[in-house]
Amino acid sequence: MTKRLFYIRDKVQTYFLLAAIFVGSPVFSQTAKSGDIKGVVRDNTAPVIGAVIMLVGQQSGTVSDENGRFSLNIKSFPITLSVSFLGYKTTEQKIDNPTSSLQILLEENTKLLNEVVIVGYGTQRRRELTGAVSSVSKQALEQPTTSINELLSGNIAGLNVSQNSGQPGEGASIRIRGGNSIYASNEPLYVIDGFIFFSEKNATQAGVSGIDGSLNPLAAISPADIESIEILKDVSAKAIYGSRGANGVILVTTKKGKRGKNIINYQYTIGVDKPARKLDLLNAKQWLDIQKTYFNNKPSMYYTPEELAQFDKGTNWQDAVLQTGGSQTHELSISGGDDQTRYLLSGNYTNQEGIILNSGYERFSGRLNLDKELFSNLTAGVT
Repeated sequence: MTKRLFYIRDKVQTYFLLAAIFVGSPVFSQTAKSGDIKGVVRDNTAPVIGAVIMLVGQQSGTVSDENGRFSLNIKSFPITLSVSFLGYKTTEQKIDNPTSSLQILLEENTKLLNEVVIVGYGTQRRRELTGAVSSVSKQALEQPTTSINELLSGNIAGLNVSQNSGQPGEGASIRIRGGNSIYASNEPLYVIDGFIFFSEKNATQAGVSGIDGSLNPLAAISPADIESIEILKDVSAKAIYGSRGANGVILVTTKKGKRGKNIINYQYTIGVDKPARKLDLLNAKQWLDIQKTYFNNKPSMYYTPEELAQFDKGTNWQDAVLQTGGSQTHELSISGGDDQTRYLLSGNYTNQEGIILNSGYERFSGRLNLDKELFSNLTAGVT
């Protein structure tokens, strides 16, 4: 009797287990099912054309059409959609099932649209801007760097920065929307606090025949002194500068003192530069063995047997030339002002040894920005 009870209990447990598996299998298939998502992206007034719809955590996505509509084929649910467009806040929405009537509402980023952008003839709010003007973000300007070229590299669409060499402080080739000339200079026009610097080829390069190098006058400006960088790309934005702005214009504005308080700021940065890798080359003895074996003992034509016997590892010229170079930067600024006067006094010291002997870069720089309101409609400044 007892054995029969145990048998019946085991059977019941087995049936419950099988029932749980069969009941749970539709749930599993529901989480792994595929399907299409169709919908429309809108703002408060109209469909948004060209909105970017991406799958969070994946590399696939699409763009809304002229009616704001989009369609995505999803392999498994649930998924999270990220929708973004210039001038709007990025929004994310979780989708659990296929749908053909998804509505996504984008909200305007008023902070971005009200941002003040410096152009050649003054300032404008970004929402009123019609020309092609790009700005380096505040986050990029706060990164510790040694030159303006590093601030521009990779932070502006349509701007290409090519370093002329790996030497610290070396100039860079900057192209805005590609080159415009084969023989003339393709460098953009720089305007620093209203002062024009035209990087003419004959004025910034020195050398004879094949030995040619370039100077980087912007290297004298400390990146820590920069308040904003604007890039003027199209004709309407740079028209005020005439033919000199044919290759684009880079507007650099340095920091000024703030009214109402005095601030002392000091920053110290230290770093290490080292070669990424070294080539695995033959030493002198290995080279001699190959010459003897495969080139009919060619070294004996130039060296005596006594000299060949003295061949050892020789000199590793990579170790002789390359080094682990340190870099350090000291930045000190004093700023402040009152209702009629603003001032900023800054000093910078940069020392970068480089990874090659005697290729270091050392810079001492100082800057004074002083603005004085002489009358209600007249302000004098010194930079």
